[in-house]
Amino acid sequence: MTGISVTTGNCANSGTEQRFGKSRTNLRTNSVVMLQAHALWPVKTAARVAEITGYSSRAVENWDAERARIPGDAIASLLQSEWGREFLAAVMEQAQPRWWIKLKAFFNAIDVMTMQRITRRKLKEALDADQYLAPSAAQMFQDEEFYGAQPSPARPRHNAVVRGKIR
Repeated sequence: MTGISVTTGNCANSGTEQRFGKSRTNLRTNSVVMLQAHALWPVKTAARVAEITGYSSRAVENWDAERARIPGDAIASLLQSEWGREFLAAVMEQAQPRWWIKLKAFFNAIDVMTMQRITRRKLKEALDADQYLAPSAAQMFQDEEFYGAQPSPARPRHNAVVRGKIR
């Protein structure tokens, strides 16, 4: 008995549908989280994610290959880690609720303030180092380059006084 199976055509992508259902939201979350993990740790990504989440490296490799869904507690562990802000931004990238827009603006303000603090610290260090490199007053007194560009002081005119007249 030869014939074409009708069920084969209907289940062409059955593997993905069985794991993630009709909604591809879970699949998108997997790919977004793992892309962010690869961006943060290009080398030994699975080992780093496994260390943070407490799952095995094999489980993380299955998440990366989209053979398994990332559990909620693993995502929570990633969000609570030192790199949680990057993972939250990756997951919320397409979302536009008002609270997220305000939170992104707050994150940007924190980044700017951090960069200002670093710049002020570097400027202070440069000025402190410059203080020790500056020549002393005695060295500047004999510095021809320093005094060569200085205007000469104004000299008072000394006119001879003859019989009360000024020439």
